[in-house]
Amino acid sequence: MTVTRPFGLNERYDRDEASDGVSRYGAYLAQKRKLFLDFDDCLTADRLAFAAAAWEIAQSPIMSPPYVLAHPRIQSAVPRWDEEYRLAIEVVVAMPNLWPLPAQYRYRALGWREDSVWGGFEDPRDAGRLTVLPSLLVRVPVTAGDVMDPVYESGIPTVDAARGSVLAMCHLLNPVLASVLEQHR
Repeated sequence: MTVTRPFGLNERYDRDEASDGVSRYGAYLAQKRKLFLDFDDCLTADRLAFAAAAWEIAQSPIMSPPYVLAHPRIQSAVPRWDEEYRLAIEVVVAMPNLWPLPAQYRYRALGWREDSVWGGFEDPRDAGRLTVLPSLLVRVPVTAGDVMDPVYESGIPTVDAARGSVLAMCHLLNPVLASVLEQHR
């Protein structure tokens, strides 16, 4: 059995549920356009800053359901900047077993619970029981050459440019995360 794509765009839902009849994501880009401003309140022309804002908007909690769909074991995928202004997408993956726990506790402890409705892995949130939620942090670098040029119309990021950057990041992340998910089923 092979793992499904770790990340993909929810194009059909985006189009079918759009309040403007074109793109639900586009409406969120317009609503959250302040995320595309730099420190001087100017629209950013930086490819990485544009891509990071486009990625952030495309996910929960901003968009629910999100424009970027993630594999059920992926808990988060967040843009992170280091001190040298380099961008990475920091992905947290729920690990399926309780291996770091000694055997005497492993059988009594709660782990990730599969949500039968949404298919994701969730925290059982039971403070009365020992709970261990193993996860793996994967940080994937994003360079300016990986993403699209910023494009704005009337101060609003264009859907095509934002979608292009988000799709490029999906293509960048998918091989790495597919490998992780395949090895740790």
